[in-house]
Amino acid sequence: MIYTRRILLETAKQAGLLEKNAAEDAQDATVKQLRGGISVARERNENYVQLSYTTNNPDRSFEVLNAVVNVFIEDTAKRKRDESVGAYNFIDAQVQTYKKQLEVAEEKLKEFKSKNTDGSEDSVSARISQLRLEIEALKMSIIKKVVIRITYKSFKSAEENS
Repeated sequence: MIYTRRILLETAKQAGLLEKNAAEDAQDATVKQLRGGISVARERNENYVQLSYTTNNPDRSFEVLNAVVNVFIEDTAKRKRDESVGAYNFIDAQVQTYKKQLEVAEEKLKEFKSKNTDGSEDSVSARISQLRLEIEALKMSIIKKVVIRITYKSFKSAEENS
């Protein structure tokens, strides 16, 4: 990743090896020079790398290495920020979608409750008790009418026998 053209061009600009508006040929030559002089080696511990730059001028080596490290760190931080922003935007969009769905569901629930106001447990229990009382009253009425009918039939048959 350190060897990418973008990182090496920014390194060359920060180290003073290349003007900002340099020609394409000069950019290519500088990138090629940096690629040839920079070496990256992994240390025994996999979390560390050794970065070196070979040139005749030790101050120039320091400037280039310092610029490479700075550009690499800035680039890595920028990419991670971009990924974080992308993840945040994705999550935010999902939250907004779920929020809208929840609001719609809440509105439907309110509408349902307003249309079905007799749905509380107490009101249902009271209605059941009322209906049971009405059933008992109807049973008593039926029994009374049956008794009256039986009585009427027995009077009628007693009159016919007399």
